[in-house]
Amino acid sequence: MNQMNQIMVSIPMPTVALGSPGAEYSLWALPFKGRFLSARLVPSAALTAHDTNYATLTIAIDGTAVAAVSTTTTGTGNLVKGTDIAITTTGTGATLEASEKSVLSFAKTEGGSGIAFSGTAVLLFEAMS
Repeated sequence: MNQMNQIMVSIPMPTVALGSPGAEYSLWALPFKGRFLSARLVPSAALTAHDTNYATLTIAIDGTAVAAVSTTTTGTGNLVKGTDIAITTTGTGATLEASEKSVLSFAKTEGGSGIAFSGTAVLLFEAMS
């Protein structure tokens, strides 16, 4: 992998209120053809991890999940405002490839009574010809 072909994108994620399970938001349309490499999450507020009341945050390309993280004690653990955490890549092979104008989206599902969340997604792509 040639690092000169890597493109890092920082995208503010919308604030998702407590009690909004199934919320999905379009974040960005890719202006290039590329392969998703990794994602990090930078929360805009501290969050205490909880195994009953939590959220699963998912990044998708054209509706297919490529990365996800859960705000449980075994998922993210506690989140510190402004401190990034890795989002686990869940896609493989062709599901990680995006065409020009593919849409990246963010979804939140809840466990228990859920959580409110806001932050920034930092995504790394490899540009493809």
